[in-house]
Amino acid sequence: MTVPSPNPELRAPEGSVLERLYKEPQTFDFFQAVHLLERGNGSTMQDERTPRVRFRAHNSSAFPASQIYDLVPSPDNPQGTEMTVTFLGLTGPSGVLPHHYTEMMQRLHRELRGPHKFALRDWFDLFNDRLTRLFYRVWEKNRFWIPYSRREFEQKDPDAFTQGLLSLSGFGLPTLRDRLKREADDAGVSDLTLLRYSGMFAQQRRSAENLRRMLVDYFRIPIEVKPFQGQWLSLDPSQQTRLVRRQHNQQLGKTAVLGRRVWELQHKFRLRLGPLTMEQFKEFLPAPPELDAASHRGAGAMSGQGQWSLGQLTRVFVGPSLDFDIQLVLKKEEVPRTQLSAKPANASRLGWNAWLGTKPESADRDNACFAINN
Repeated sequence: MTVPSPNPELRAPEGSVLERLYKEPQTFDFFQAVHLLERGNGSTMQDERTPRVRFRAHNSSAFPASQIYDLVPSPDNPQGTEMTVTFLGLTGPSGVLPHHYTEMMQRLHRELRGPHKFALRDWFDLFNDRLTRLFYRVWEKNRFWIPYSRREFEQKDPDAFTQGLLSLSGFGLPTLRDRLKREADDAGVSDLTLLRYSGMFAQQRRSAENLRRMLVDYFRIPIEVKPFQGQWLSLDPSQQTRLVRRQHNQQLGKTAVLGRRVWELQHKFRLRLGPLTMEQFKEFLPAPPELDAASHRGAGAMSGQGQWSLGQLTRVFVGPSLDFDIQLVLKKEEVPRTQLSAKPANASRLGWNAWLGTKPESADRDNACFAINN
């Protein structure tokens, strides 16, 4: 439900702060009031050609009781508002001109009739509006949350603070915007998330603890980073040991390797997620290969959106030099019975979410382990 404000063209939700501003502007701080009006009507102080808020100086000799004297509809703009301030202006209680200018305007207001009654006041307010507008913009300049609250980070050219955080995260170039989002179903990690963790991305040395904290904060589930996970690395034929003349890697005990692959422990880690509920468990499973982007978009938990986001966020944090896999731990009370189904979204998948047995589980299940190639 909405209630009308003093301006018929502006409406504020009942009980909102904006409604209170329209009714009792004298109780608000000037900066807070202007910021609320900006958010309420979608304008900024930079919109000088079609401003939604115009400022006037209060022509009075009395000591001001508040920063804002009045807030009324604009006669020239059906969607605008006029704010009369008491702390800044050419005339009035805080005016910079001699006091007789204020007295002269008060006398003209009492004695004249017709359109000339406010001519001098309106002429002075041309300068008062500009001064007050610049005063607000100076205050706004070093308060990064003002342009951020206008959601300027979603624009093609974000505000300076957002641009700085994106640069710290390594995504400052326009061509790198939204590179961690999947176009098919809009899954993945948004640039807004990267802003939140820009302090971690800015560090030259990326630690396992920072990775764990970032993932736990983003997904809100228990996560453990287990380093030094072994893996087989295939050797290029040119690097394999061969009993021929002038061949590399032939020194026993130094460079010779038996076979076509080697066991390596240094460049792989594991993300252990859980214990998880069944819904969380499905969210981090890879999507079944039978489901393409169009069909699994509405498949809910089987879409693998969590797995996609986890892989993208982890990869951009650790870089391309490390490999990792994911181990999902399902709570023992959430282990389902194996179900055969013709629908891929409902069927049990061997090695992933299918377990034999009818007795209640005595321990959490951690069989599901898979690599992510991002």
